[in-house]
Amino acid sequence: MQFRQIWIYSAIVLFSLILAAMFATVNSSEWSLLSVINAAFLASLLLLIVGASLFVISGGFFNAIVYSFRRFFRKGTKMGKLLEGDDEDDIPKPVSFSITYPLLIVGGILFIVTMILSYIV
Repeated sequence: MQFRQIWIYSAIVLFSLILAAMFATVNSSEWSLLSVINAAFLASLLLLIVGASLFVISGGFFNAIVYSFRRFFRKGTKMGKLLEGDDEDDIPKPVSFSITYPLLIVGGILFIVTMILSYIV
């Protein structure tokens, strides 16, 4: 692993621990191991949801929808009908996020660890 990748993973882990501490203080009046585990579980779910959303967006799931809306609104106006031409510029460009896989990996590991800890406690 390169230094940049290690830094990204450690930043995500630190962020999830801070988020778990914030969840634990908001949801529970007293600190206990169970409240911290529950908060870490919520933080892992948040990381998994954000990572999965970025994965779906980068996979091009919404490209056809964006293309259809652009084409519909362009052809729905008089000026759009006059300027009708190439549709090459309407095709959305592929997007990739470098943080997708670290979010999924850290969220998944934290999810599994909190599930195991919840059954132990």
